[in-house]
Amino acid sequence: MSAEHFVSYEFDRFRLDPGKRCLLRDGVPLSLTSKAFDTLFHLIRHQGQVVSKQDLMRAVWPDTIVEENNLNQNISTLRRVLGETRGANLYIATVPGKGYQFLARVQVIASSEPEAEASTPVTLAVLPFENLSSQTDRNYIADGLTEELITTLGLIDPERLRVIGRTTMMSYLHTNKPLSQISEELQAAYIVESSMRAEGPRLRITSKLIRVRDHVLLWSTTYDSQPASILEFQQEISRTIADQIRLRLSPERLSILARRQ
Repeated sequence: MSAEHFVSYEFDRFRLDPGKRCLLRDGVPLSLTSKAFDTLFHLIRHQGQVVSKQDLMRAVWPDTIVEENNLNQNISTLRRVLGETRGANLYIATVPGKGYQFLARVQVIASSEPEAEASTPVTLAVLPFENLSSQTDRNYIADGLTEELITTLGLIDPERLRVIGRTTMMSYLHTNKPLSQISEELQAAYIVESSMRAEGPRLRITSKLIRVRDHVLLWSTTYDSQPASILEFQQEISRTIADQIRLRLSPERLSILARRQ
């Protein structure tokens, strides 16, 4: 869907409006906390898929370590607001040992309402992953992560999200240039910085999304893994990071940031 369209989600008698951050039933707004709204939004965007509790907590609390009980409270609140009775999972099902699944059929609705800051394409630059470990033989893993992430991000929405190509970005490997200079050279509004540390077979990946004009950190996270397959690990990490960046650079989220400013 193009960036010129405003998107909302309808299911049963409900309508979720990301731009206004509200949930309506038969046109009447319902009371939801910000985190409960984010929980529902993430589940709806992955309608039909089993979303793990860990992924949900990363999406709703991206920069904070929280207990699982916080998520359970959000799910309980949503079930109450949606009118679910005990044992009747019409909308949100618990998948034992895995997470949650949004069951209702979702219809995506678009209108011509313009979104602030989303009418023009967003340019994103992914800096090469920096290998911070002493094991230089792991450089190929960092280079592979860079390539996978650029490729995955480039497939999201080429008309709205422009991602600088790998060949150009690899010239910034081990660069000492400030982000403002890199942004000016590439005409990129957002930059992704990532690093990799290795300790034996374990790898730690740290990634963050920065808005260059005011150096605001929009998102950051750390992943720890002991991969059995390097290729699968690169693909999994790239998809996870790309999904988080997609959420934060979505038309709805950019519009909210613009209105707050």
